[in-house]
Amino acid sequence: MSFKLAVFSDEVSQDLSKAIAVAKDFELDGLEIRSVWDKGAADLTTDDARRIRSELDANGLQVCALSTPFLKCDLGDENALKEQLEILKRCLVNAEILGTNILRVFTFWRKPNPETYWDAIAELYREQVLPIVTSKDTILAIENEASTIIGTGNELRQFLAKLEHPQVKGVWDPCNVHFLGSEYKSFPEDYESCKGDIVHVHLKDAVWNHEKDAAECVVLGDGEVRIADQLEALNRDGYHDWLSLETHWRPTQLSEAEINLPGGSSFSKEGEFASRKCLGQLREMLQQRNLA
Repeated sequence: MSFKLAVFSDEVSQDLSKAIAVAKDFELDGLEIRSVWDKGAADLTTDDARRIRSELDANGLQVCALSTPFLKCDLGDENALKEQLEILKRCLVNAEILGTNILRVFTFWRKPNPETYWDAIAELYREQVLPIVTSKDTILAIENEASTIIGTGNELRQFLAKLEHPQVKGVWDPCNVHFLGSEYKSFPEDYESCKGDIVHVHLKDAVWNHEKDAAECVVLGDGEVRIADQLEALNRDGYHDWLSLETHWRPTQLSEAEINLPGGSSFSKEGEFASRKCLGQLREMLQQRNLA
């Protein structure tokens, strides 16, 4: 296998046993944990985390990453920042129990002229965030997300160059770039910008709805993100770590709020059907290109 494959457990169900069943049906290597039993990554107790680890171990599955909501808040809101730092601390404990050193994190809600905030965010990471993790082998993997200040691969590359710390890397989500506008494309140029910083990859697909002037998620491989080309490029460039399906497509479209802050039963509704369809197409794409 060229890649290790996973799916977000809550893209299948809030019921961990259903997510495990889907992972086994598609011969996946693991699950990504964001919310389980209607509890987010920071709200899971240590007993919850131990139970998740035990059930995954019993089924030969790993936790590829803990997807935290860290720094999905407004830059400059000091009360929100204090809360976020506590979230990070709780997630670090859970990640250690779950057996992963990758925590997916963010860079505050997006503002106009996002590049003007990079220096301030880099300083905040150096002074308040990194001291929490430097005694551990944790990787804070910043995801490019359209709703946050780091939305593209090029922005991710430039920000990481400013920060220049071995414990801060990138989660590459090519689909997220497309949510910034119809003129934004993630492949190949944007991918080429950040490919040297990638430690984890999320996969989903979308098309631009010109009537709504917004991107909408679709079945993986049926959209405009060029997923198959992206898979070939990752393989060519020597990336052989995790590909984690973050389905986001549903027969009934998710709301913008659910996409920006996913989790819970309403988010997971119809998720098993949708994720099974997307995993089937992912397997087919990998096989057709001799990547399986």
